[in-house]
Amino acid sequence: MNAPSIRYPSIIAPAVPATLRLAPASHPCTLVSFFLRLNKHHINITTDSSTYTCKYGSTPILSARNYHSWKNNITNLLTMDDSLEIVLGTELAPAGNVTAQARDFRKGSQRAFEIIYSSTEPSIQTFLNRLGHRDPHSAWEALRER
Repeated sequence: MNAPSIRYPSIIAPAVPATLRLAPASHPCTLVSFFLRLNKHHINITTDSSTYTCKYGSTPILSARNYHSWKNNITNLLTMDDSLEIVLGTELAPAGNVTAQARDFRKGSQRAFEIIYSSTEPSIQTFLNRLGHRDPHSAWEALRER
């Protein structure tokens, strides 16, 4: 799959290539939004890293000061993703690791962790990395207790 391209006239910014390639998103949710601004001969890409946005909506990223509002917002996003029960621990992995249900559970678990992880600021991502696994239920509980 080709990466999306942003085309701009080379006469506006002759010092940069005529096409700027952006890496394709590996997940339907993204932490940042890209804004393109042309300044004479420079191209600046800035990001809005204070908001997490996905196909289900957006929320301010989790910081040390906004856990309760983040939790309410991310709960809604996880509900729309149909992975909240995995995060809460009320849906457990089915027996047997090769069934279609087990595969669906793994995918839902991976999506849920990515939503949680991507909606946090870098210092909290470091905290989640130190857990040593990518289990969304454990991450959810660790953030609650933090």
